[in-house]
Amino acid sequence: MSFLPKGYTPPKQNSRYLKLEQGDNLIRILGDAIIGWLDWWEDGSGNRKPVRTPYDKKPEPFNAEKPVKHFYAFPVWDYKEHAVKIYEITQATIQNAIFDLHNDADWGSPIAYDIGIKKTGEKMETKYSV
Repeated sequence: MSFLPKGYTPPKQNSRYLKLEQGDNLIRILGDAIIGWLDWWEDGSGNRKPVRTPYDKKPEPFNAEKPVKHFYAFPVWDYKEHAVKIYEITQATIQNAIFDLHNDADWGSPIAYDIGIKKTGEKMETKYSV
């Protein structure tokens, strides 16, 4: 007899936000992007809260050592979880690739096709390709 049943795996926490997994991730963008600035406010006891500001009103950072990040956010279909999620992108490599596809006459709006994003590495060594 064991403490947990054989083959048991804990259920995943369902999140409304898409978190890319290692390897290939396939999405379909479902709506227009919201663009802006993302910073994190800390209350002094270790709690952090995201603060998003419209693109045309870039704020001063809460922490001078960490600049605010530019973000895209839009609804996506997550093929792995078969669910609609919100995808918030702060990684410039992904933003630039989607921007280039959007502006390419052969591709156009990324709402019209699936996008594959490959994630490799971890933490500061993470790399993305679209």
